[in-house]
Amino acid sequence: MTSERIAPQVRPDDQRLRKSNRLRRQADFARTYATGQRAWNRGVTICACSAGLPESRIGLSISKRVGSSPVRNRWKRLLREVFRRHKATLPTGCDFIVIVRPGTPLMTLAELDRIVPDLMTRAVRKCDRPSRRVRPENREPGTKIK
Repeated sequence: MTSERIAPQVRPDDQRLRKSNRLRRQADFARTYATGQRAWNRGVTICACSAGLPESRIGLSISKRVGSSPVRNRWKRLLREVFRRHKATLPTGCDFIVIVRPGTPLMTLAELDRIVPDLMTRAVRKCDRPSRRVRPENREPGTKIK
């Protein structure tokens, strides 16, 4: 008997939110913040970038300025539930970070269900567009930055 771990078989209709669907490492958060595209609306910002994985993942960034711990935990539960419900319809292989801005009143599940998937789709579309910015290493020598 070997000590290898065998990955559980995941059915296509599986609705659970597994550890593999969550951003957990600081390096993944840093990469998504640095290279991701953003879409925002009414106090919620989504940062998305492609990860090249078979499943999409979500990370949550909710600062203490949003509210007390019960309020922050309620935000987290609602946002995880929205992602769980829509993960089958979202583009695969993307990392998403959901940022709640301070001062944003707590939204209902129905409001978040309407807003968050749209923002995720918009952020992914921005990732697919070619960048108009010319990076310094790709610029021709002697040209100035506009």
